[in-house]
Amino acid sequence: MENTEAENLLRGYAFLASAALVVMAILYWFGVITFGPLELFSLITAPLTQSGDASVSHGGPLSGLFEGLRVFVGGMLWIALAVPVRAILEERVAILQAGSRAAYKEQLREAERLANAPQSLGKLVAVTHSKGGFLGRDESLIETSEGFYRVVGLVGGVKKGEPVSRVRDTLQIGSEDAQRQFNIIG
Repeated sequence: MENTEAENLLRGYAFLASAALVVMAILYWFGVITFGPLELFSLITAPLTQSGDASVSHGGPLSGLFEGLRVFVGGMLWIALAVPVRAILEERVAILQAGSRAAYKEQLREAERLANAPQSLGKLVAVTHSKGGFLGRDESLIETSEGFYRVVGLVGGVKKGEPVSRVRDTLQIGSEDAQRQFNIIG
């Protein structure tokens, strides 16, 4: 599939917008710029939170730590702005590639349907239990005719030769009417 000029332009804008916001965060952290999302939020909420008490002291033994934390959070907010900006522009590229918003939505529904469709992993060959795996949890190793899968918990009540399928991160053993489900590890 070849990208059109508009798609390439939008992808470039998405990259530049993300890069610019990351650069803004770095400049904010080093004190080159002193205004960011945190200050904007403070400016907007200042009329609501001002107590009118001028005797409040901003000094103290932890004031440097709090100022450093404030600068760190302010920079992270610059980076956090990059996520929705990039997502919006990438969605626009996907809509252009699909041809219309309706076609894009249909592609999303089809992808979701395929992701939720069971994938056959063959027949059950063997089950090996491992008590006290990572952080003390029980695990089982499921061997099928097509591979090995680690699952959480001790697998019991399954018979050799039963069909095994996978839906996302869940391993399903057995036929539709008597199916057992286990969460796959990594």
